[in-house]
Amino acid sequence: MAQSKKRVTSQTVFRRRLWIILAVVAPGAVAAFAWWFASSATDSRPLATLNTRDYHSLAFHPNNPDVLYFGHHGGMMQSSDGGKSWIPLASLQQDAMSIAIPRDDPNVITIAGHDVLSQSNDGGKTWRPLTTNLPGTDIHAFAVNPTNAREFYAFVAGFGLFKSDDGGAMWTSLNRAVPPSTTSIAIRADAPQTIFLGSGQQGLFESGDGGVTWTGIPSNTFQSAIALALNNQNELFVATELGVFKSADSGATWTRLNVDTDVALALAISPSNPQRLAVVNDKGQVFRSDDGGATWGQ
Repeated sequence: MAQSKKRVTSQTVFRRRLWIILAVVAPGAVAAFAWWFASSATDSRPLATLNTRDYHSLAFHPNNPDVLYFGHHGGMMQSSDGGKSWIPLASLQQDAMSIAIPRDDPNVITIAGHDVLSQSNDGGKTWRPLTTNLPGTDIHAFAVNPTNAREFYAFVAGFGLFKSDDGGAMWTSLNRAVPPSTTSIAIRADAPQTIFLGSGQQGLFESGDGGVTWTGIPSNTFQSAIALALNNQNELFVATELGVFKSADSGATWTRLNVDTDVALALAISPSNPQRLAVVNDKGQVFRSDDGGATWGQ
């Protein structure tokens, strides 16, 4: 009888201890499970994988967020379903290291690359080389002012940064000392004198006087600013060696986006749907977000 009472008492103590443990551990377990579920619910699988030798540039059609252009050394590819499927743009076999499309005329597409500066006035069906006064045409970064289709910026390897006000015919030297590893230029639509420059080796720079002088933006998070994009809220997105980062304060602070990629090489934001982003990594995988970079998936 004494042993039976002792057994009951032991079981009671055990049950009480068990409830205490559950009361302490369960909330943490539930929280951990909720975190795991939320993380696993974010589907960042790639929409497609591009089979090209290299991966350089991305651009959205200004009026259609389902249409994307991708540039590589051998030409361009086009997607009409938001990045899920791609076809080569047969009309172009030139290097498209950069793609620039003005918002007010989507039929005008300008590409720049190694010994290339060409333009199409019919949405990519036909192309012609631009005749310029540039000292060279090894152009590693190129951009158009979002609010002025005739204002171009170009980084020419070995010669620095140039600007054209007449659609690419005549160019003026702005700064010969910008980083030699410059790969990307982004211009604020509401303040075109504010320009950001991305360098693969020296990081991010900002100019407040239209590209004449530049200030480095230090970052303890990433080293390479390979590709840049600005949305209509002036949030700056950067493709880096550690993935994609976003800043709402011109680079003072950064948030890493939850896209499952390490080295990001190409980046674009849709002008007609600023919540839609697209990224291509160093494996040629294409990712897309429809909520400003919060989640990624199909």
